[in-house]
Amino acid sequence: MKSFGSVAYSEDASFATSTYASEISESDSIKKADHTIKLTNLKPNTKYHYSVKSYVFQQAPAKTGDLAFITKASKVQAQALDRKNDSFRVVWNTDEETSSIVEYKKQGSAAGDKKSDTTMTLYHDMLIDNLLPGTAYEVKVYGYNKDGNFIEAKEILLVTTTRDTTPPVIASFKVDSALVPGRKDRTQTVVSWKTDEPSTSIVKYEEGSGSPEATLANKQEDTTTLTTNHTIILTTLKPGTIYRFQIGSSDQAGNASTLPVRTIITPRQTESVVDVIFKNFEDTFRFVNNPR
Repeated sequence: MKSFGSVAYSEDASFATSTYASEISESDSIKKADHTIKLTNLKPNTKYHYSVKSYVFQQAPAKTGDLAFITKASKVQAQALDRKNDSFRVVWNTDEETSSIVEYKKQGSAAGDKKSDTTMTLYHDMLIDNLLPGTAYEVKVYGYNKDGNFIEAKEILLVTTTRDTTPPVIASFKVDSALVPGRKDRTQTVVSWKTDEPSTSIVKYEEGSGSPEATLANKQEDTTTLTTNHTIILTTLKPGTIYRFQIGSSDQAGNASTLPVRTIITPRQTESVVDVIFKNFEDTFRFVNNPR
C-alpha cells in the first residue's frame, strides 16, 4: 500500500520514551511503497533512537517501536615520527578515550604484526621496533572506546625505515692462546671481541711478522650468526710462533668494521714468553745479517 513516510529521532542523551526531538519526512510528499529518508548533521560516535512512520492520513500513522543505532566515530589522523633504521613511533589523538592498536607489515606482504595497549587515553604514542632497515611498512591505526565502538585512522600510513649506514663499533678485542693438552705442535687460540650492534665475526690471520698492509692468507668466520659478543677459536696455530691477526664484523645492512693488524706470539711448552720474544728477535737479526 502506498503511503507517506517519516522518521522521528533523538540523541540517546536527550531521549524520552514517548518523545523524539526531531522528525523528518520525505521531501517529495508523494505516496509510495518504498521509502528512503536520509538523516544528516548527526554527531559522530553517538547513539540515536528512532521510529519509522507510514501513513495515508497523518492522524492515523503506523509506526515501529523504538529502534537505535550508533553513528560512526570521526576518523583520526595518525603520523609517524622518529624514523630510524629499525624503528619508528606512531602518534595520534582521539576525541574520546580509546585503546591504542597498531597493525604493521612490510609493504605488499600478507602477514604482519600488531602492538596494542588497552589503556584508555586521548593521546596515543606507540613505538614500533625490531624492523628492517630501508624497508617500507604499511601501518594501520585504530582503537575501541569504553562502549566497544571501533575508531580508526583516516588512511593506512606508509612508513619507510632509514637505511643503516653506520658500521659496528668494535671493542674489548682479546686473544688468549694456550697449548693443546697432550700436543706439542698445536695451540688453542681464542679470539674475542664485542660490537655495539649484532654483526658477523671474521678473523684473518697469517704466520710471521710481515707487512701490516699485506692481505692475511687465512680466514675463519661466522657469517650466519649476528651477535654482539664474538668468539672465534683457532686450533691449528703452531706453538712459539709469531702470527698477525685482524678481526672484523659486518652488520645486517653490510656495513663493515675492521681493526688494524695485531701481532701475537703463541706460547711454547719449554720456553717462557720472554724466551720466545728473544728467539724471534734472534731469528729476525740472523735473517737480516745473512740474507739469502
